[in-house]
Amino acid sequence: MNILIIDDEPIIANSVFSQLSEMNEDKDLLDIAYSAEEARIFVKNKVYEIFLCDIVMPNEDGICFAKWALQKCPDSKVIFLTAHADFEYMKEAISIQSFDYILQPVEKTELKNVVERAKSQIAIEQKNKELLSTGSFFRDKEMDILDVNVVRYLRNLTDNEDYLKRLLDMHVKISEKETEYLLFSVQILKSGYLWKEEEHSFLRGIYYNILEEIMSSLSAGIVINLQNDAEGSFIGFLLFHQENKPELAIVINKLENLRYMFEKLLKTEVAVYCGDYCLQEELREMYQKILHAQANNVQDSSRVILAGETKGNLTSGYSFDLQLTSWQSLLNQNRLIDFKKSVLNYLHHQSAGNKINEKFMMRFHQEITELFFHYMSDNNVKSTEVFDEDLSYYDFMYCYHHVSDFSNAFNCIIQKLYERVETVDENMIQSVIRYIHQNIDVDLSVGSIAELVGLNQEYLSRIFKRSTGLSLKRYITNEKIKAAKVLLETTDLSVTLISERVGYSSYSNFTRSFRQIAGCTPTEYRKK
Repeated sequence: MNILIIDDEPIIANSVFSQLSEMNEDKDLLDIAYSAEEARIFVKNKVYEIFLCDIVMPNEDGICFAKWALQKCPDSKVIFLTAHADFEYMKEAISIQSFDYILQPVEKTELKNVVERAKSQIAIEQKNKELLSTGSFFRDKEMDILDVNVVRYLRNLTDNEDYLKRLLDMHVKISEKETEYLLFSVQILKSGYLWKEEEHSFLRGIYYNILEEIMSSLSAGIVINLQNDAEGSFIGFLLFHQENKPELAIVINKLENLRYMFEKLLKTEVAVYCGDYCLQEELREMYQKILHAQANNVQDSSRVILAGETKGNLTSGYSFDLQLTSWQSLLNQNRLIDFKKSVLNYLHHQSAGNKINEKFMMRFHQEITELFFHYMSDNNVKSTEVFDEDLSYYDFMYCYHHVSDFSNAFNCIIQKLYERVETVDENMIQSVIRYIHQNIDVDLSVGSIAELVGLNQEYLSRIFKRSTGLSLKRYITNEKIKAAKVLLETTDLSVTLISERVGYSSYSNFTRSFRQIAGCTPTEYRKK
């Protein structure tokens, strides 16, 4: 602890300092001030837990200083040292809640005992403050603590069911023996807002208001457990008296209303996973079924999904032999664009037909990964050139959980391979050339064409030039000027109209480009 000795008599101050130094087993930091004014300077630069202060000092006495010091450090203890046993001094010292009062000259043992009592009192008060703070923290965070531990219980990460019972008892007073539970989970798929931890209470209020409105006709107890994500996903418990539980189809219809309400009111797409009626001891088993249903919603479908629901049209055995042969052939020809289109079209077709689940995506991801790695090996592309901060290897290996995540990762890898494999996809180049000819009346840009074919524009320009001998920008300009020459030679259209017909929004830009390529203005060219 920090201890400040204040006395205008240097002999007394130094004597107290020496005595405290000799018995300083706790390595306390000791300072001396020879006036109240000097002591104020010390206090402004350091926090002191104990003040040993003379009362009678010139300019400012110890009691005035103590009042000021306790305003700055209200938890500190003031021990007055004085040779005056004056009742008025003692009464005023007590009035400012000083810790103790010692008459000088003080014995070493008495000084030690008083300082030790002050240090013990400070330690006790600090411990009490910590306990109060901890209690306040847990009161404020009780719902968040319950939420986290209820999820851990439902996921079989702990066998302690006290948190679940506490959560249920806080909201519903029904005998456990007479209660049946319907467990459901709401997964946020798309939302424009990420909830902060301090907003959880507000979020719970929103969810309770919506659920109470929708479920009002069912006479159900409602309990909400927020999941540990920023999107706001949650687990819901509907509690019914065994004699009054509605048919499951009625509850499912209410949950569909809930899904619709989220979409229209909160502008949020959700998937709702619904279990069946069960007892409290069966909740964990039911939650595992809900998690399985959620894992299989790889398409992120916004609908109500029953736990245990299976898809009857799943591709048997997940065989991709025919597709793999075709895709391998495309990669052997370095036709990365065609490969990308074929893979994504196949995935889209399977997804549209409701034919995929988590197992399908795992196998599909595995096969595509093998194709990628073989291609990288054949073309001397290092993994560090493909996986970086934009897409880590870990993120790619686990992107099969959602079709959208897989598609994004797949596109990213294709882009990286395009940038690193020095090959030219002639079919893609011809497609770009056809697109330019078919859209000669459009104000084309390298960026818009690159976006159309899914390539970086610098890379597209580079491989285009390797194939045609011209940069993509120069090729576009040349073809537009060729078309303009034909119109100048075969029609009576004005130069302004011709510039528009070949995709120039600015007449001056058209004239400048024409002069650069033809060596004359459009008007001069027509006169030749």
